[in-house]
Amino acid sequence: MGFKFFILLVLPLFTFANANINFQDTYIQKNSEYQRRLIEHKKFENVIFKVQKQCPNLNCQNTIQAQTVYLNTQSRGGSIPYNYMQTFNQRVNELTQNWGDTILEADYIVTGQPRIDSIQTVSYKNKVLAFKVVYSMKAYSLAQCPQGTRNPYACPAGRIYEGSFVSPDFNHAVIDSNQVARFYRHN
Repeated sequence: MGFKFFILLVLPLFTFANANINFQDTYIQKNSEYQRRLIEHKKFENVIFKVQKQCPNLNCQNTIQAQTVYLNTQSRGGSIPYNYMQTFNQRVNELTQNWGDTILEADYIVTGQPRIDSIQTVSYKNKVLAFKVVYSMKAYSLAQCPQGTRNPYACPAGRIYEGSFVSPDFNHAVIDSNQVARFYRHN
């Protein structure tokens, strides 16, 4: 009886699930817009990889240049239009959502909204290749709490900082391998 039950009821479910996965894969393969965006993202990743390899500090004479255009609440070298700042904020919100699968799996919690700490233009021969955005969120280190503390806000406070490169069209973002999310305690 048990084997017949398996054959009649469970096996068709596996077949249907497998067909559904194959359909999704075929859809993705045939979806030209998806493929185009994936190719664009890979190209942007390659540009950033080359930039970081050639010029890790982003200021190499006669090649890669970085210019700070925004620092906390002060503009430098001109102001950033409001609609651009809104777009940067949207990208930063998306990027910090990834922290749930990375640094926030450790002993940290965050509160409030992400803050943009700086924006730099990264250029080569006066052509903007990317924007380097550094952002942070207020955080608490649960691993460093006094023994017996149940209130996470009584734990040591600090900020989690991360840097990412955002494409000039704002469609792609790559986390800076030299500035992945890290907690810094307030002194």
